[in-house]
Amino acid sequence: MEFDDMTGAYVALFTPYTKDNRVNEEMAGRLVEYQLAGGVRGRA
Repeated sequence: MEFDDMTGAYVALFTPYTKDNRVNEEMAGRLVEYQLAGGVRGRA
């Protein structure tokens, strides 16, 4: 695996689920937006 082209900060995000075990797309989007607002800009 080459890491030469990887720059920035990377974070591991969990997948949020609803009470009926479906992916909570709204919350997933909010998590991504929160990371972007905090300056996470990882790029591979």
